[in-house]
Amino acid sequence: MAEIASRVVKVSLLGLVATLAACASAPPMTDAGSRVRVITAEHAKACKFVRVVQYNDRILGMGKDPTVMKAIGETSLRNEVGAAGANAFVLTKDDSNWFLGTVAYQGDAYTCT
Repeated sequence: MAEIASRVVKVSLLGLVATLAACASAPPMTDAGSRVRVITAEHAKACKFVRVVQYNDRILGMGKDPTVMKAIGETSLRNEVGAAGANAFVLTKDDSNWFLGTVAYQGDAYTCT
């Protein structure tokens, strides 16, 4: 009987760990992404255009809400802009749907002084 109870506890704990691991959360900010800022189209005129940067993903699992989806899009786009060698961007698209789990962010990346 104790063996069955022990097995039930192990299976329950495994289920709990799997559930928690499936929760959506924003990715970590990279070092390059932490140096990126959002600018206006007007301010971008004084900067050097690098390229269009985008982040598209489908987030599966539990814990998706509008705030988490926005954080995923913003953090991921900043990381992409930093990886492109830019330090600023003008946000041109910020679509996310917490119900479907889709994130589609896009921006024009610039190097500004």
